Amino acid sequence: MTVLRVIFSILVLHVACMIYAQNDQSGRYRKNVNNIFACVSNAVCSQPSFLVAGFISIDCGSESNYTQNGTGINYVSDDGFIEGGESYDLSRIRNYRTRVYNTLRSFPQNERNCYTLRPQKGKNNRYLIRAMFFYGESRGQPPQFDLHIGADYWATVYISDPSIYVVYEMIHLTSSDYIHVCLVNTARGDPFITSLELRPLDITMYKQPSPSSLILNYRQNFGTNQTVR
Repeated sequence: MTVLRVIFSILVLHVACMIYAQNDQSGRYRKNVNNIFACVSNAVCSQPSFLVAGFISIDCGSESNYTQNGTGINYVSDDGFIEGGESYDLSRIRNYRTRVYNTLRSFPQNERNCYTLRPQKGKNNRYLIRAMFFYGESRGQPPQFDLHIGADYWATVYISDPSIYVVYEMIHLTSSDYIHVCLVNTARGDPFITSLELRPLDITMYKQPSPSSLILNYRQNFGTNQTVR
C-alpha cells in the first residue's frame, strides 16, 4: 500500500506540474519537471527487491531457478524445501507458455508429504500462502487429495478439468519460524503440486479472531482485463 501511495502522489505531482508548465514559453521549466519526474519514477520503479522482499516462489519439480517473464518474480526449484516425491516434466507432452505449468512434483510414496517454508520475518507474522495445481491434458483423471497447514486441514484438492489450473489460498498467522504445507494421500490417486508461493503481509492487515487463518473464497479484480499477481 505504501508503494501505491507513493506512485499515486508522483503521478498527481507530475500532472499538476505539467499543467503549470503549459504557460512556460521557454520550455526550460517543462524540461526540468520531466527530468525530476523521471528520476523519482526510476528511484521507485527500479527497486524490484523492495517489491518482492520476503517472497518465496517455488516451481515444484523444476530443476533450475529462473525469473518469470512479465512479473520479474524469481522462481526457485523445490530442492531444499521437501524430501521425496518424483518430478514430472509436462513439456514432454506439451510445452506451455507459462513456464511454471511445465513441471510438477508427484508423491506416490508416503501418506503425508510436506514442504517446509521458512519466511524471512519468522513467527508472529501474517502471510499469504498460495498452492497451485495443474495436471495437464492427456494424463487421465486427476487425483483428489487433502491439503494441510501443519496438522490442520486446509482443503480438499479437486480438479474437474485437467486442462485448467486450480489455486488454493489462505492468509495465515504463524506461531513458529517455519510453515509446513502438506499433501495428504486419501486413496484417490497420488497427490501432486505445481507451485507453492508465500507472500508476507503487513501484520495489521486482515485482523481476525481465533482461528488464525483465513481461506480464500473468491477474488475479483473489477475494471480491468489484466491479471494482477
